[in-house]
Amino acid sequence: MNKKTMLFLVILGIIIIGCLFYFYKTRVNKINLNNIENNEESNQELISENEDFNFENETVLNNEIQVEINFTKDAFTVGETPENAYYFVDYKDTNPLDVLVLFGKTKEGLVKRSYGKYRGNLDSIFKSIISEKYDCDGNYIYYLSVYDCNSVDKLLATEKCKDIRDEKDLKNIYQNLETLYSIQKKITVNCPLENPFCCLNMAYSCIYDNDCLTGYYCQDGDCLKT
Repeated sequence: MNKKTMLFLVILGIIIIGCLFYFYKTRVNKINLNNIENNEESNQELISENEDFNFENETVLNNEIQVEINFTKDAFTVGETPENAYYFVDYKDTNPLDVLVLFGKTKEGLVKRSYGKYRGNLDSIFKSIISEKYDCDGNYIYYLSVYDCNSVDKLLATEKCKDIRDEKDLKNIYQNLETLYSIQKKITVNCPLENPFCCLNMAYSCIYDNDCLTGYYCQDGDCLKT
């Protein structure tokens, strides 16, 4: 084999090796490019899914708010005043200004319901003493509810539960909003043995005439029949 033939074979080998290297490099780059595009598509899908969640104006409330209605016993006699009875809310790590507390009572068999409210300030605990004297027999139901101020604001067009106007607003909240926390306590009040017909469930506590049912008026804290 002469020198020219050998030189030709060497050059041909170099050309073949170069072509093989070029095709291999091109294929690797194409594979890498496809992987990059696939990763970008996957990431875009994750971003799109995350964009579906709207956290605007969402209040994250602690699930450990403690609510309690405390009575030392479940039955009383007309004329008796409960001792150490109270409504209790411990906000734990929840900001008291993020919630509204409604509390009050009703007497079973009567449609009227009393409403009270408390909106927290710098205090971490709300406590309201129950110190009424029972003037009528029957079943009394005490209730305590906690509401998210965002929901209250949407319902009443208020801001951070401020400027709630009157009892109608409280009734609106009670009837139309779901509670974050809600408990109730039932207390039975009996007539004394010497007077088994002391009230006949015909009266209950009031402040104004409009606290009473139709056909009743308020006198000395009692709803009396007209």
